[in-house]
Amino acid sequence: MPWGVLVSLTGQPGDSSASLLLAGLLLSGTLILATLYLAYRAVERQLYLARMQSEFVNAVSHEFRTPITALTHLTEMLETDGAPEERKPAYYAALGRETRRLREMVEALLDFGRMESGRYKYKPEKLDLVEFVRGLVEEFREQPAAAQHDVVFETDQELQAVSADRETLRRAVWNLLDNAAKYSPPGKRVVAQVHTAGISVEDEGPGIAGDEQKAIFQKFVRGRTARDAGVRGTGIGLAMVEAIARAHGGRVELRSRPGEGSRFTILLPRDGRS
Repeated sequence: MPWGVLVSLTGQPGDSSASLLLAGLLLSGTLILATLYLAYRAVERQLYLARMQSEFVNAVSHEFRTPITALTHLTEMLETDGAPEERKPAYYAALGRETRRLREMVEALLDFGRMESGRYKYKPEKLDLVEFVRGLVEEFREQPAAAQHDVVFETDQELQAVSADRETLRRAVWNLLDNAAKYSPPGKRVVAQVHTAGISVEDEGPGIAGDEQKAIFQKFVRGRTARDAGVRGTGIGLAMVEAIARAHGGRVELRSRPGEGSRFTILLPRDGRS
């Protein structure tokens, strides 16, 4: 331990030695128990972090393995002329898609590290959220994750201008769309909305228990539903969303009940206040 306990017994003339000794023993016992409890909590915390980090490494390894396996297989087929000539354009397109996917995962991990350390350089610019989110939704509809869902864009705004870093805000909204699609059953709706307070993404998935709604915004933490269902993920997506919202002077709000889906809202300030 990096610290210790020193007990000093002193008394005045006339004090009972037995009483003094008993008081000293009680004090020593209390301090020892407190020390053991604090040590236990410290060790428990370290074990928890080690377990979370181990799960994170396993999840990242699994996420990387999929595109790397696809890239390896496609490259071998093209190198050995094992691909029919008429299929080569599709294989080249798949190579490009998997390469971009792998690059985006690496960049997300690196950017999250920079955000946590305060080294990320945000580049705010004036954005029209309506056009920004509409474009993201149209792009997301083309992804395999959205293939079995009705991905919808809604707004009651004609123009919603904010000052924001385009790349990080794009990543935050994309993470919410991807999560909504992953956790919603096939055929369910995923709705992205722009409103006066900011941006919301709502799904019709299993919902999130109340006792997990704060924890899932911590890095490496994944909810019971994700673990039980074997849904892929690294455990940093929502932590990144919250970090990005806070960097913009806003915050993330979650409304969810088990069995009733989830609604994540990135609240963005219009005048510098959240």
